[in-house]
Amino acid sequence: MNSCYLALEEGPIRKTLYPLRGETLIGRSSDNAINLEDPLVSRHHARVNCQDGIWLVEDLGSANGIIF
Repeated sequence: MNSCYLALEEGPIRKTLYPLRGETLIGRSSDNAINLEDPLVSRHHARVNCQDGIWLVEDLGSANGIIF
């Protein structure tokens, strides 16, 4: 599996890299692999997964959607 990272930029200085290893859940809830404390992020916002060497992002019915 290829290495892949989610890069989160908060303002001009703070940047965080999250390594993605297989299926990764993203959201506000603490049971997600990547927990984002932002009121615009749903409790269970998105799923990132690698299928046949291609990384896919799936919105989990979030209120604000996802932007690529």
